[in-house]
Amino acid sequence: MLSTLDALVLLHLKEQGYEAAAEAMQKALGNQVDTAAASGDSSRPSLLRYLTRRGGERRGHDYAIISEWARGTLAEYKVELCRVLYPLFAFCYLDIVASGERDCAASFFETFHGDHSLVHREELNQLRQVTAPEQERQNEYVTRLRSRRYEVEMSAFSRTLLLHFMHEHDLLLLLDTVNRHLKIKLPTLQPDPVAAEAEDSTPFGLSAPRSAANVLWDQLDESEVSAHNSAAVGWGPLAAVLGKHKTLASALGGRAAAGGDASARGKDVSVAERKRRRGDTRADSSRTDARPDGRGEAEAEAEELPFAQAELVTESRVPLPPLNDKVEKEFAKDAVKRVAMTRAEPTALLLSVLDAKHTLCAISFSNDSATAACGCADAAIRLCLLKSQQNTRQKPKPHAADDAKPNAANNSANSSATDGVASDANVWATSANLNGSSAEDRSGGPEVITFRGHSGPVYGCSFSRDDNFLVSCSQDGTARLWGLTQRACLVRYDAHATPVWSVAFSPIGTFFATCGHDRSLRLWSANKTQPIRMMLGHHADVRCAAFHPNASLVASGSDDASVRVWDVQNAECVRLLCRKGHGGGVCCIAFSHGGAFLCSGGEDCAVLLWKLKEGRLLSRLATHSRPVWCVGFSMEDACLVSAGADCALAVWDVRAAAEADADADEAPGHADPDTKFLVSKLYTKFTPLLAAKFSRTNLIVAAGPFTQAASKPR
Repeated sequence: MLSTLDALVLLHLKEQGYEAAAEAMQKALGNQVDTAAASGDSSRPSLLRYLTRRGGERRGHDYAIISEWARGTLAEYKVELCRVLYPLFAFCYLDIVASGERDCAASFFETFHGDHSLVHREELNQLRQVTAPEQERQNEYVTRLRSRRYEVEMSAFSRTLLLHFMHEHDLLLLLDTVNRHLKIKLPTLQPDPVAAEAEDSTPFGLSAPRSAANVLWDQLDESEVSAHNSAAVGWGPLAAVLGKHKTLASALGGRAAAGGDASARGKDVSVAERKRRRGDTRADSSRTDARPDGRGEAEAEAEELPFAQAELVTESRVPLPPLNDKVEKEFAKDAVKRVAMTRAEPTALLLSVLDAKHTLCAISFSNDSATAACGCADAAIRLCLLKSQQNTRQKPKPHAADDAKPNAANNSANSSATDGVASDANVWATSANLNGSSAEDRSGGPEVITFRGHSGPVYGCSFSRDDNFLVSCSQDGTARLWGLTQRACLVRYDAHATPVWSVAFSPIGTFFATCGHDRSLRLWSANKTQPIRMMLGHHADVRCAAFHPNASLVASGSDDASVRVWDVQNAECVRLLCRKGHGGGVCCIAFSHGGAFLCSGGEDCAVLLWKLKEGRLLSRLATHSRPVWCVGFSMEDACLVSAGADCALAVWDVRAAAEADADADEAPGHADPDTKFLVSKLYTKFTPLLAAKFSRTNLIVAAGPFTQAASKPR
């Protein structure tokens, strides 16, 4: 093989008139070159045909070699060398597609895409859609990738090691890819061992280099950030809503006290009794003024009012319909039943979706937490009616407790725990089989209703305030409004020309927001098929959206590592949350019920707590080892729940975290390992959590696909 290649190179040198170079090469190779192998043929076309012959297989072979070498080298250089693997993978795949080797391209993608699925999930989704040369021009991401060089930052010594290895092992096709498509920046001579150690601590040893957006945020002056965050905005919830709830709750509480209505009192004992059962010996003597329902005045006030509630908004900036008395009464009933959150073990319900490891894309709970909407890769939406399951609120039997194990370190006081479930942790587990067509197929699980209409995977779902409607979004670029009473699609919205990653229904009214790959956030009214507002400003895909409690503001999180808060009325950005922020894409966001805070979770495994009025980071919460996919506040904003790909659910003390400012010297993308604000941590073992939230009674509900491990963990 080498003699044929060398013969072609010799003929090419002679044809171009480089006699001295050809003579030197002939002497160096001696008689090893078979010049007859290239005789009678034009050297340049033959050389090109030789280099591209079975190029797909060759690229796969070469990429496997350099990937194994980069991941197995010394830790000091591994992080920098691994930074070139994704661009090499992407450009090799596109080159194979361009050569027309369709089967080879599919094999290459399936073999190596798993190495990058954690950090580059959305980019891989876009590459997967390109399977033919003519599709490259229609894919925006691939067009951008081809239009400019991919910047990689590494030290001069690491670059020398990379090029030397490629030359030594004759990785000529990869070397050509580096020369044509990569721009290697050399800020230092030697790699920084401290930064390398921190970056190498990412899951599975995958490097997570800071994106161009991170550099952009760091370069912004304080004055520029202040200019983005100086707008005067009403951050509080609507006074009309809170006033109505307070009136209804007072009426319900009074009837419960007079008539002994257990359901209005929450079917529970007093807070003091719960503390006594948990063995909580903290002083409670200051709360002697008990109310008729068994709660102290201070505790009742804490349950009714959100922590750090912003000043109430008396009038909405957007037109809203009148409140539905029947719906608001349900909210008030749950407020009466609500349990105040403390630093004790929380109560959680876990829904594990069976046979959905590779097909479940999104989960969303209804406002009353009685229904879970599952968006699936087969373009279907499946509703799990949790109330239809009679044993939903029964503790699991010992043999079924494997998938809801609280963290032993946080349950040392619960010595009576059996089979991994602490007796006082109040962790309940249930399961749903989305493929079952009958009650027997579901084996006693909740009833499942299937909606079909989308033509691509469903990436997001969101319920209306009254839980009578559901809005969904899909890879097909559309959003659909479903009537749960009619069990049919009511309206189709041609939302975006590219995949729509997330959708959020307004907490009040008929507005909803969609966001997607086109970097835009769009506001819709359910009765109009065209968007009424379009928010532009993000530098990458917009991954998630959430409405403020007063419905006048909407927030968006993006792959550019920033969170933006928008005024719904004029589509202007009123807050840019980026300084000392995430080191990767933002996967989820949530407003506090009092309107003062916003929390975000990202691919950098961190949960960030922001103060909206000042637009600054309050605390960086770190305990997760993989990306955080869902966050949510308790009803009084005393606690925060986060969950994600590490099969863990964490509960945080918001009050304490809000009083501690983030370290000014902390580098973005590397979360502080201090977990002093962690209240509790629960492990599901085999269920990565796509959704987790506090119900209106402060029960934690979480859900995800069940992914049985190959071998039983120790």
